[in-house]
Amino acid sequence: YEGFLSVEYDLFGSGDISIRTNGIVFPSFTEKNRYRLQYKLDFQWELPRDFNLVLGYNINYDNKPPEGTSDTDYVVSLTFGWEF
Repeated sequence: YEGFLSVEYDLFGSGDISIRTNGIVFPSFTEKNRYRLQYKLDFQWELPRDFNLVLGYNINYDNKPPEGTSDTDYVVSLTFGWEF
């Protein structure tokens, strides 16, 4: 079993750019002294005709990962979207 604590911040209204960031902590209740962290940062640009472009960066951390795996994962993404 794990707990869940999340913090999120949105900065929008700065023209065509908005920024969203959030962090999540998952403390384990069943494994002593184990926790996981997740952090995300997104930059979104509003384009003409309701299109948008999002550049995202994620970090996932586990202080006790399975044997033979990394304790930290990094993800960079570029998304092109349309809102209707």
